[in-house]
Amino acid sequence: MVPEKNGHRSLASAVETYLAEIKLTKKPKTHSSYSVALSYFMESCHKPNLEDIDRLDLLKFIAFLRDEKEHAARTVATKFNAVMIFLTAQDIRGLLRRNEGPKFTEEEAEIYEQEDLNKLLAACDKKERLWYRFFLMTGMRDKEVRHCYWSDVRFAANEVRVSHKPDTGWTPKMYKERTITIPDQLVENLKEWQKKATCKLVFHTRAGKPKFDLLLSL
Repeated sequence: MVPEKNGHRSLASAVETYLAEIKLTKKPKTHSSYSVALSYFMESCHKPNLEDIDRLDLLKFIAFLRDEKEHAARTVATKFNAVMIFLTAQDIRGLLRRNEGPKFTEEEAEIYEQEDLNKLLAACDKKERLWYRFFLMTGMRDKEVRHCYWSDVRFAANEVRVSHKPDTGWTPKMYKERTITIPDQLVENLKEWQKKATCKLVFHTRAGKPKFDLLLSL
């Protein structure tokens, strides 16, 4: 609860309290994202109190992100939505008219044909080929692959799990574990790769740590 002074709540105090709660309840990435968005909002809006914020302040914030910070349309929408979630948490709603929020075009993902994939794999060495195949045949996200343990691979069932890792504090997106069926080809590739395993991670650095540049290394 943000204390009131003369019937008004300080914007800076509300942001500080809100971010402290986010840090306790959300992942570090979420806290970082909200911190940046709210710091930009306070840079754009110089009003001291929550009750003073109005429609024009939000429209100015959109223009500030677009023109001053030179953000792409999608990034503008992401940061704007973070601020709107904050304001809603402060019981501040209904400031904008319908369809006044930032918009962006959802671009269609580029599709690679099998011929393109064949050329790509042909240019890889054995290790890189396995990395590509693992991403391609599991559909796992970058962080999910980084935190994949050998205990997640079920060779007999042709499955790989995305699971919570209490020992590192890592959790899957939306805190949901899942099991993925993988083809025989990938199972055989992983069996061969496991023979060289030196730690519990399927893919790792020489020091046995998660490989944070996995996609950049490809």
